[in-house]
This record gives sequence, C-alpha cells and structure tokens, in this order.
Amino acid sequence: IGWATTLGGSVSYADRASYTMGSADVTLYAVWEADNGLVYRLINNGTEYEVSCGTYAGTTLTIPEYYGGKKVTRIAKNGFTGKTQLTSISLPSSIKSIGDFAFQSCTGLTGSLTIPSGVKSIGGWAFNYCTGLNGSLTIPSSVTSIGYRAFDGCSGLTGSLTIPSGLTSIEASTFFNCKGL
Repeated sequence: IGWATTLGGSVSYADRASYTMGSADVTLYAVWEADNGLVYRLINNGTEYEVSCGTYAGTTLTIPEYYGGKKVTRIAKNGFTGKTQLTSISLPSSIKSIGDFAFQSCTGLTGSLTIPSGVKSIGGWAFNYCTGLNGSLTIPSSVTSIGYRAFDGCSGLTGSLTIPSGLTSIEASTFFNCKGL
C-alpha cells in the first residue's frame, strides 16, 4: 500500500503517488496489503510481521500463522479498533503480542474469547468495550502482562477466570465492568 521510512513504521509514501525526493539517500520499507485486505508490516529487523485491518471488511477474522514465509507475531496497535462487523476472531499460536486498542469497541464479537498459547502480552484497551462477547475468557499461562483496561466493558463475559501464575504485570481496571466474571 506504500512505503515507510522506518522498519515497521506507518506509510509515509502512498503507492502510485508522485514525490520529489531530496538530495540525501532515503531507505524505504514496503508496507503490504494482502489479497484479503489485511495489512502486514515487517517488525523485529524484518524477521516477523504484525497485522492490522487495512480494507478487510469480513465478519469472521482468521489471522494466518505465516505471511510471506515469516511468522505473524503481533496484532498492531489500533489494528482492528472499532471494526463492529467482526463477529469472531481466530488468532494463531504464533501471536506473541496483542497491541494497545487492538480490538477495542469490536462490539460485534460474540461467544467466548481464547487468547492463543503463545501470547506474552495483551496491551491496554486491547478488548475494551467488546460488549458482544458473551462466553468465557481463557488467558493462557504464557501471558506475563495485561495492560490498562484490557477487558474493561466486556460485560457479557461469563464464568470463572484463572490468572496465570507467570503473570507479572496486570494494570488497573483490567476487568472493570466485567460483571459476569
């Protein structure tokens, strides 16, 4: 979809647009959009990808474990914020990090939520106000940190919640307004 000036950065130069470059050398990094409308950005010195929404308009989201021969390991900050059409998500075990605001206000999500076993960190507001979730929440033992208000407003979540023994950081209001837990 364009070119970034830093590895894993935002698009600075849109595809098919004209730009006048200065006299200094500029290193550019490609930002790709897959056929399904998801955007993949290289991270960690070009060894892995993070994924975000792009033009994806489907209701059932399945993030692949690999893209372009490299693992998809992170859901980008604000990656799917406000995508109310999403009714379900399936994340691969290759995901290590769910960014801040990743699925915030995805009110169409329903059912239970299972965080994959490879996830180490869940960012602040990651699932904030996903009010349609109406089942259980499973957090794997691999999670070591959960950010501020990560599940705030997920009032339909039900059942008991086991906090993993390896969890070293859980910020304030993480489960605020989760009345069913």
